[in-house]
Amino acid sequence: MARTAPVADADTIAVLGGDLLREAFCLSEDGGGSSGLRALVLSSSELRWADAAVLAGQYNLEDSRVMQANGSLYWKLKGGERMVALNTATMAFSLLELPDFARQFSFDVIEKGDDDAGGLYLLTMLGCCIEVWGGWDDGSGVLTWTLVDKSVRFQRAMAEMIGSPQFYRHGLVVIAVVAGVVFLRNKDRLLSIDLETMKLRMLVRKDECPSALMYPYTMAWPPSCLNPTEQGAG
Repeated sequence: MARTAPVADADTIAVLGGDLLREAFCLSEDGGGSSGLRALVLSSSELRWADAAVLAGQYNLEDSRVMQANGSLYWKLKGGERMVALNTATMAFSLLELPDFARQFSFDVIEKGDDDAGGLYLLTMLGCCIEVWGGWDDGSGVLTWTLVDKSVRFQRAMAEMIGSPQFYRHGLVVIAVVAGVVFLRNKDRLLSIDLETMKLRMLVRKDECPSALMYPYTMAWPPSCLNPTEQGAG
C-alpha cells in the first residue's frame, strides 16, 4: 500500500544514502490498525511512503533514537531490556535482548569490519572508559554478551578539559559513533574521542550550542548541489 503523505504519528525517521536522499525509513508505534510497530520506506525516485513491515505487540519507543549498522536499523525500547531491529534488505523485524548496562547507560551499535563474525557490537561509556560489547547467538536465538574491548580511563583528561572534577555527575551520553569517532554529551557540552588515536576533543562548550539537538553524520564534500557539472553550471 503506497502513501503519498508522511505519517503523522511517526516516531523516528532514518535516512540511508549519501549527500542526496536515497532511501528513508519511518518507524511508527501505529501497527496499521492494531497495536505494534509499523515500518515505512520512502524512495527518492517515487517520493511515496510504502508499508514495509509490521511487528505486532506492545512496544514503547519513548526517548529512543535510531542506530544503524550492518544493513539494519535499531531502536532501544523503553526500559533497556530489549531493542527492535529492522533488516533493510529483507524488511524483517526482530527483537534482541540487551546486556544489563543498557538499562541505565546509553550506547550505539557499531560495525567492526572483518571481525564481525556474525556478532552484534555495542559501544558504551562506563566509568569514563569506552567499552565494546559483542553479542552472539547462543543457538537458541538469544544473544550472549561478552566484553571484547575496553579503553583507558578518560576521567582526569575530561576533568581538565571541562574544568571541573565533578563533570561525571551530569553523565556521559553516547550520542553516536560516526567514522571511527565517538560523540558524547556531558550536560550542554559536546565531546569526541577518536577510536584510533584515543584523542579527546571538546567540540562545543557550555552555552555555545544546544548539543542535545545534535546528531553527527558523514556526507560527501562538496555536496552535489555545491559542485555542479560543467553542463549543469552553464
